[in-house]
Amino acid sequence: MQMYKKLPLPKKLKKAIIWFGNQRFLVGVIGVIVNEHNKVLLLKHTYRTRPWGMPGGWLNAEEPQQGIIREIFEETKLIVKINKIIKTEYADNPASINIYFGGYISDGKFSKSEEISDYGFFGVNDFPEDLPYDQRTFLTEYLEQYKADS
Repeated sequence: MQMYKKLPLPKKLKKAIIWFGNQRFLVGVIGVIVNEHNKVLLLKHTYRTRPWGMPGGWLNAEEPQQGIIREIFEETKLIVKINKIIKTEYADNPASINIYFGGYISDGKFSKSEEISDYGFFGVNDFPEDLPYDQRTFLTEYLEQYKADS
């Protein structure tokens, strides 16, 4: 920090040097959007080898809750309301923190995008076969608890 103060450089350039010189990680947002039938929203992604999965993405310079709302809208044109944070987790590939948000669809009509070709609501007994194992496990536990709390 002492070196930073003594450098005879403009403040913007000093900030850029600090930005590029420090480690960073991403913040991911993931939606657990449940309907009135205790089924969860899954999206069919166009760019994944296992296409079905939970909606989500990376934050821009925004509040995390606004980030998941934006991601789901950009990818599907569905408008969601978020009512809770479910969990946070560290992921190491890429280095990131994921924030899981619970909510529901409040408006909108599904529309395909470059990233999403289809959507559906699925229960524990009818998840798509190619849903990644970690998501299947998490959603099974979550929906069982969600059902018990309802």
